Amino acid sequence: MAKMTSRERLLAASRRQPVDMIPVCPRVGYAAHYHCGSETPQNILRLKQFYDYDPFVTIPGQDLPLGNPFEAFSYAPGVNVDIEVRDEGPKRIVERTVHTPDGDMHEVQVVVNPGHKEYGYAPDPVHIEYMVKGAEDLPKVRHLIAPVNASLADEYHGWEAVAGQEAVTRACVYGPIGYQAGSVMSVEDMMINYLTNREIVVELVDMFRQAFTAQLKAMLEGGVRYFYSSWFAHSLSVGWSPQIFREWFLPMIKEHVDLIHTYDGIVDYYDDGKCMGIVPMLLEAGVDVLETCTPPPVGDFDLAEAKKLCGNKMTLMGYTDLIYVIQRGTVEDVRRTVEEACRIGGKGDCFILGTSDSIRENTPIENIDAYFKYAREYGKMQ
Repeated sequence: MAKMTSRERLLAASRRQPVDMIPVCPRVGYAAHYHCGSETPQNILRLKQFYDYDPFVTIPGQDLPLGNPFEAFSYAPGVNVDIEVRDEGPKRIVERTVHTPDGDMHEVQVVVNPGHKEYGYAPDPVHIEYMVKGAEDLPKVRHLIAPVNASLADEYHGWEAVAGQEAVTRACVYGPIGYQAGSVMSVEDMMINYLTNREIVVELVDMFRQAFTAQLKAMLEGGVRYFYSSWFAHSLSVGWSPQIFREWFLPMIKEHVDLIHTYDGIVDYYDDGKCMGIVPMLLEAGVDVLETCTPPPVGDFDLAEAKKLCGNKMTLMGYTDLIYVIQRGTVEDVRRTVEEACRIGGKGDCFILGTSDSIRENTPIENIDAYFKYAREYGKMQ
């Protein structure tokens, strides 16, 4: 087979077509920080000067204002916000009162002050108090949902032009809970309400599902064709049961996949936790790529068993443990894991070698070097 470009290789693997070698596409994280200073789209491409790999350039596919504790919701008519900030050394306490035409909501979050890298490069805020306490808050939340932003499709196409054959551009969208409904009600409260007061949580999540679907349609109509669909907050690792996943989340996922497939698009479903229990359901939904296929002890992914289940119906992506192999292991651990992944995952194509999440800070550079070296060496042998 003729040598493919990175773009051709990733697209072929995602569509379960033959490839010249196993694509190598980790979430580069610290590798980009170490060599290029940050993990921007520009530096994802610049990193190819240091490593031979097949990157995705990932751009936002929707606006997520509720994830920002300082957001003032200026796009929402009749909404005003009071913010009080208390500095506590390495962190800040942010209290926010949101005034809507249907009443007020209050929340408290903890954010890390700039420069405190002991919490990592980009730690999420932590809620002490969430906005939604009961059914009376649902009409208030509707005022805060972001409107459709069709212009994000222009950013997608701009990066496609920049990346050319060096990468595949994909738009990141989040399922209705992650950074959306989960930003106004804790997942724990969602779980309790699903069992005791289901109407509240179903209505809450559904309002975000509708907005998510409207944004998705706008991106598709704008020509976006590859979607990095993050459903981590719907994961079994979060605590949802397989039964709830099937009866509540699977219809949403299938609706999502069917819409994208109507436009001949690709769905890369992201879940960095336990996935073996949902693999059959994702196959049923028609997902194209399952990422990150996290092995034990963090996840439960059995690559050999998953290959038997999936065959040529769904591409598997990821697998290399970023903590216990790449960060805390030895070069030999990295070599052995990469060889195993390529040997098992590469059978019959439908595999992209990646990582179980983004490569973490303080990972030995020799382990990162080894990952990329052996990824190409063993990927060419399959």
